[in-house]
Amino acid sequence: MSWFLDPAPLYETSQYITRDPVKPVRFVQVFQAIPALEPFYTEWEKHFDVSAPFRAIRDSKWVPIMAVILYLSFLVEGKKYIERRKKEGKGPVNLGYFPALWNGFLALFSIAGALRVVPHFLFLFTHKDFKETVCEAPDAAGYGDGAAGLWVMLFTVSKVFELMDTVILVLKGKDPMFLHWYHHVTVLLYTWFSYSARNPGLYFIAMNYTVHAVMYSYYFLMELRLWPKWLSPVFITLMQISQMLVGVGVTAAAYSYQADPSCAVVRDLIPWCAAMYATYLYFFVEFFVERFLAASTKRTPVSKLASKDIGAAPSNEGRDKKKT
Repeated sequence: MSWFLDPAPLYETSQYITRDPVKPVRFVQVFQAIPALEPFYTEWEKHFDVSAPFRAIRDSKWVPIMAVILYLSFLVEGKKYIERRKKEGKGPVNLGYFPALWNGFLALFSIAGALRVVPHFLFLFTHKDFKETVCEAPDAAGYGDGAAGLWVMLFTVSKVFELMDTVILVLKGKDPMFLHWYHHVTVLLYTWFSYSARNPGLYFIAMNYTVHAVMYSYYFLMELRLWPKWLSPVFITLMQISQMLVGVGVTAAAYSYQADPSCAVVRDLIPWCAAMYATYLYFFVEFFVERFLAASTKRTPVSKLASKDIGAAPSNEGRDKKKT
């Protein structure tokens, strides 16, 4: 395949080197092995230095903690506010087209992230074994700096902004289910601290970007009543369950490899990652059984049972909503 170069020699000659003053590492980006992709990368992305953003994230551990406190406080007080509005005869807040714009923005962001991270993730499998893909440190694996590193960093920061999903739900008069807010809180905390520790995690990031690209596109189209009726939201829930199954499997593999000194997985984070993915798997399967399998036994259309909990499970609320 003339369009694909053997990546082994590239690791010795690559011009891309991390700017770590202690231990700089030469790394390879996917477009070096697949030259056809290079025109689709900007020079800024290729030479992105994550040093300053990484230090800012690492030294700002108060950000996710404060964000979670404010988030949970709004969850309680926001629902009280909507209840007061209802008693006054005002009803939920009319957000106009903001929910559609917000979901559209997150859809485009997730698609862009997937287009940068997933190709790099797949590229690693062309010359590394499974253990290396799980254990190799981000700098050496090529997603510490450069294009993939940029979008891994943005992924971490985006978990703060995704809390806006709940704000929209509450202001629209919805009561977010436990899976919704539990998912947002735990993902934010784990992602922020895992990134700060330089913990390998490309599996999780590639999967999350991909699922969110589909999920937020769904929400965007539903807000505009453009989602095709024949395409069932059960597909997105199955994607989410698959994501959790892989997450549990990779975490188990990380646990089995962590005793090896060459494995860069941060041992202290493994129990938290295992608990997070195991509980996600349980709750998503529970949601699937209750909303889809139970619905089929009652012969109730699936489209009328999906819950509008952004980040947890798909919904058709946008189709039924009347614009005001």
